[in-house]
Amino acid sequence: MNPNENLLLTLWDLENGKVVRTFGGGPTQFTSFTCFSPDGSRALAGGYDGALRLWDLETGKELRRLEGGEKQQLPGVAFSPDGKQVASTGQAPGKDKQGRPNLVPVIRLWDADTGKELRSLTGHTARIDQIWFTADGRRLVSSGFDMTFRLWDVQTGQELGAWPNLLSFGGGAVLPDGRHLLSAGHDGQLRLWKIPVQEKK
Repeated sequence: MNPNENLLLTLWDLENGKVVRTFGGGPTQFTSFTCFSPDGSRALAGGYDGALRLWDLETGKELRRLEGGEKQQLPGVAFSPDGKQVASTGQAPGKDKQGRPNLVPVIRLWDADTGKELRSLTGHTARIDQIWFTADGRRLVSSGFDMTFRLWDVQTGQELGAWPNLLSFGGGAVLPDGRHLLSAGHDGQLRLWKIPVQEKK
């Protein structure tokens, strides 16, 4: 599945290289990132207009639109392992320490079935580019332009820990053991990180 400049998404058959389906939209609804549900029945798309769209891959129907107040690109989206929750990253309108209007980096957790926002997570000081659920779905790892990885409790929204990511970040994944993160840097190197488990004091 990939973004398209005139339609929102294009779904491809990997075996024959043909287009299976295109998903509505328009030139104001460019898509930045997408992910599939664990059972492969749905796709979640983060748009440049600040909205999340949940699609049925079989019918091409837009099931739900999730909006949390962001007015710009949502660079990170993820499904929980059980498919019941989705997470998105963005920058919400807020204020800086001096009380001036500012954009606040935020992670939002949503109920995938109802579209209800469950909680928001803040702590990063610059844009959050990627997020991953751990294999048990109880924790979330985020990577931001503030050069940190952060670990979150999905149930409470509490930040459990943070550790430095001093290199430009290209992509990654939490390993099935839930204790390690594999990252790909723009320097061409793969790195394996141990995820802290202790709560932040």
